Amino acid sequence: MRTLFQKILFIVCALACALLVAFHAPAMRAARAGFDLWLNSLMPALLPFFICTSLLRGAGLLSSATPFGLVLMSFVSGAPSGARLVGEAYGQEDAPTPLCAALNVISPMFIYGSFATSMLGISRIATPVILSQLIALCFVLPFVLRRLPAAKTENAQRLSERPFSAVLFEAISSSMLAVLNICATVILFMVLLELLSATGALPILAYPFAWLLGAAGAPKELAQTILTGIVEVTNGCKSLSALDLPVRTVAAVSAFFFSFGGLCVMAQSTVFARIKAKSYLLLKLVQGAVAAAAAYFLTPLFVTEAAAVFAPIGKAAIINNTLSASMIFAASLLGVAVVALLSGAMRRGRRRQ
Repeated sequence: MRTLFQKILFIVCALACALLVAFHAPAMRAARAGFDLWLNSLMPALLPFFICTSLLRGAGLLSSATPFGLVLMSFVSGAPSGARLVGEAYGQEDAPTPLCAALNVISPMFIYGSFATSMLGISRIATPVILSQLIALCFVLPFVLRRLPAAKTENAQRLSERPFSAVLFEAISSSMLAVLNICATVILFMVLLELLSATGALPILAYPFAWLLGAAGAPKELAQTILTGIVEVTNGCKSLSALDLPVRTVAAVSAFFFSFGGLCVMAQSTVFARIKAKSYLLLKLVQGAVAAAAAYFLTPLFVTEAAAVFAPIGKAAIINNTLSASMIFAASLLGVAVVALLSGAMRRGRRRQ
C-alpha cells in the first residue's frame, strides 16, 4: 500500500512540475498573489495573536483546562489558530482532531474588513455571517467536548517556571516560523488553483457541483466558485463577490466557506497538530452546512436588501421560501445525523482502546 501511494505521489509531483514549467507565467502570478495575500492580510492578523497565545502558554495560563479561553481566542484570532492552540495544549501528536476542526474558524476581522467591506461593499452582511459561524461552532462543540483527553498541564507548568525573556524569545520565533509555514501553504494552494484553471480542469472538477445546483434550481455559475472556496477560502470569496447573486445566497455560501475553512486551512493545521483528514472534513462539512442555514435565515434581519421581512408577500414567494427552508432543514437534519454517527464511532473507538 505504501509503495502504491509513493508511486501515485511521484506521478502527481512530476505532473505538477511539468505544469509549472508549461504554465510558468500564470503560476508566477498566482504565487505573487498568494504572497501579497499573506503579507498584507494574514501575517498582520495572525502574528500578534500567535505571539500572545504563545506567551500565555509559556506562562502556564493556557491549556484545555480552560476551554472557554481556547474557544474565545481561536474565534477572535481566526484559523488556523484553533489547531495551533489545541496543538500547544495537548501536544502536536496527541491533539484531538475534532477539537482542532471545530475551533478552526475564520477571524471576524477578515469577514468584516476584507470580505464584507472590501470585496462586497456591504458591511452589514458581516453581522449575520459572523453570527452564523458562532452558531455553527456552538452546535458542534457539545459533541466535541463530551470526551476529551487531559491536556499536558505538567508541560505548561514546566514552561511557566522559565525566565520571561526565554519565554518571549521562543514565542516570537515559534510564531514567526508558524506564520512562514502558513505563507508557503497559501502560495501552494493559490498556484494549484491557477494550474487547474489554466489547464481547463477546474470546470471539469466543478461539474458535479453544477449538476447539483441545477437540480436544486440554483445558478450553475456558482459551481466553480464553490469548488474554489472548498480549496481556498479567500479565492472563493473573491469569486463569489464577482457574481451577481442575491444577498441571502452570498451570505449563505460565504458562511459555508468561513465555517468549512477550505483544504488550505486543513493543510495549515497539519503544521500544528496531527490531523486525521476524514474526521476533520466530516466535522467541517457539518459546521459549514449549519452556518449556511443560519446565515440564510439571519441575513434579512440585518440587510434590508435581502428581503422585506415584515412586508406582505405573494403566494409564489411563500412557496419559494418554503421550499428553500425545507431544503435547509433537511440539510441540517443530515448534519445532525452525521454528527451523531461520528460521535458514536468516536466513543466505540475509545472503548476499544
